Amino acid sequence: APNDSLLIFDGDCGVCTAVAERLHGLDRTQAWDIRPSQAFNDKELGAIGLTRKQCSGALQAVSSSGRVRSGIWAVHAVLWRFRWGKPFVAISYIILPLLLIELIGYALIARNRTRISRWFGLRACALPLPPEHPDSP
Repeated sequence: APNDSLLIFDGDCGVCTAVAERLHGLDRTQAWDIRPSQAFNDKELGAIGLTRKQCSGALQAVSSSGRVRSGIWAVHAVLWRFRWGKPFVAISYIILPLLLIELIGYALIARNRTRISRWFGLRACALPLPPEHPDSP
């Protein structure tokens, strides 16, 4: 069914927004309702079992049954919905070192997304950085 699952990304992040836009173009069956976390108030997020902090820290995939997956597990949930994505997900569970690389890679990208957004000329995170942050001007 169209839009039977919800994908919540940090709309204040250039990397996240670029990936969400690309995914929206790939999702020809419209299986995912793809929206930034900023489109929800805290009460709405709470109703689906999420907090603002969770949504700003990782991609969130909410299935039609209400199951929430975060980070790389959300990526896997998305990929699994595509015929071409199933082999990638299956291989990562069969070859456990690959899954470990995915977990580390996701964490590194999430932690450095402001810097990565700037490197690629994406709209970087608009919220001001604290003065002690390494990317702060």
